[in-house]
Amino acid sequence: MLSRLALKSGSVGRLCVLQRCLPQITARPSSSDSKTPAVGGDKPLPVLPQHQAMIEDMVRWTKANEVFYGKDRDTVNFPILKMSPEKPKMRFLVIPQEWFDALYTRTGVTGPYLLTYGLAATLVSKEIFIVDHVFADLMMLTPPVLLATYFWGPKVGTWFQKRIDKENHLIYEKPIADTKTSCTKQIAKLETAKEALDATKDFVHAQKEYVLLQLEASYRERLNKVYTEVKKRLDFKMEVQNAQRRFEQEHMVNWITSNVVKSITPKEEEKSIADCIANLKKLSQAQSATA
Repeated sequence: MLSRLALKSGSVGRLCVLQRCLPQITARPSSSDSKTPAVGGDKPLPVLPQHQAMIEDMVRWTKANEVFYGKDRDTVNFPILKMSPEKPKMRFLVIPQEWFDALYTRTGVTGPYLLTYGLAATLVSKEIFIVDHVFADLMMLTPPVLLATYFWGPKVGTWFQKRIDKENHLIYEKPIADTKTSCTKQIAKLETAKEALDATKDFVHAQKEYVLLQLEASYRERLNKVYTEVKKRLDFKMEVQNAQRRFEQEHMVNWITSNVVKSITPKEEEKSIADCIANLKKLSQAQSATA
């Protein structure tokens, strides 16, 4: 009912917006001074003055639907009546078939016919239905009307049904379908945005891990650089110490050698030479003796 009222007034979009307001509006008494009923907690939705009456009507319709079509209604013993979109079957073009079906269980097959003719006879005999000159006109006009209804009635009914279907499609079905399509597209966009948001969390996590890996690589690179520099300095210190020790050893050897050479006199030198020659001679004599 609310959808049809909104469609007739050409405000399907406003209906969708106002229906979101209903939970908040029905939760508290509406007043004409309330200009911004809240929707979804702390997010107020502004309501124009020309929409205030429509909101109040929608609240009343909602309460009425809860009373007549709510969960407290006994739909088993008191079912909700629905009007059929097509006309019921008729007898004699004017009497509904369901009347005959209701009387069949009580009066039999001939009961409805006897009731019809008996009622007509009773009305005429009691002069409730007076037969006068108008009755002759009725008898003359009834057959053409019935024949016209029989032959052209279905064609006229089909033409009217097409018009009704076209109006229903333009006024009710098409706006509702367009609204559903628009809402479906908006839902799809929101789902895509939600998936993108979820993917963004994973992307941010991956970026954090990538940054941590870069920091770890930079730390290891600096650590290797420090190790290399320290090793170079230690090697340099070791080379300096080795060079100093080698220099000291060479200097000591040269100093001792030079001092020893300086301490030898010419007499001692001649004596040592003579001793060497004597030793050589002895060695040569011993060698010749053994040979």
